[in-house]
Amino acid sequence: MKNTTLLLIILFHLLQASQCGKSNPYNNPNNPTVKLSVTINKTNETIQLGDTLKLTLLVPDTIVELSKINGTMNKVFISSLQSCFWTFTFYKIDTVNKIGDKIMDASNCFVNPGTGSLSSSLINTNSANKPYTATLNIIPNSKGIFYVEFGQQETAIRYNNTQFAGLRVNMNVVNKHWTLLDPFFTGFSNSTLQRDALGYGWYCFRVN
Repeated sequence: MKNTTLLLIILFHLLQASQCGKSNPYNNPNNPTVKLSVTINKTNETIQLGDTLKLTLLVPDTIVELSKINGTMNKVFISSLQSCFWTFTFYKIDTVNKIGDKIMDASNCFVNPGTGSLSSSLINTNSANKPYTATLNIIPNSKGIFYVEFGQQETAIRYNNTQFAGLRVNMNVVNKHWTLLDPFFTGFSNSTLQRDALGYGWYCFRVN
């Protein structure tokens, strides 16, 4: 039963995503979707205790809007950024009970760039000028297996003063080390493929 806990959570979130036009105002079908990627300074499956993981989100000069209505794509030059909301949740695996224990979460990783209006002291932002970036610093204080989850539904990005889109954030890495969770949540690697394709991220790592 415990082995299926996370799989049930994933399926629940996928169901939410299919219904989010009703429950999530950011996923209004009349608004496009924008997918952005987070980079990381260390991509190894295993890091050492005391290491810092720096996860950085960059809003590029040109973004791609994806229409929810007909699937068309439109490139837009970013002349100004008014707000960018993205969320994360950080977990450590309880290997005995085979569950993910939430360590911390945050949202609104940068809002009104340069104002310092943040929900977590771990988020650092640049000035209100390009490049628009936000960095999440993670320093695990114990050994074990951890994972970071980026969002469950679309958040929001507003740019060029009047333009608005739903935002999906994922990791820009070749290997997200999902197999680290398979011994605790049977079939995790396969079950998360669909959600990853939708633009939502999971990143796993081990601390020695």
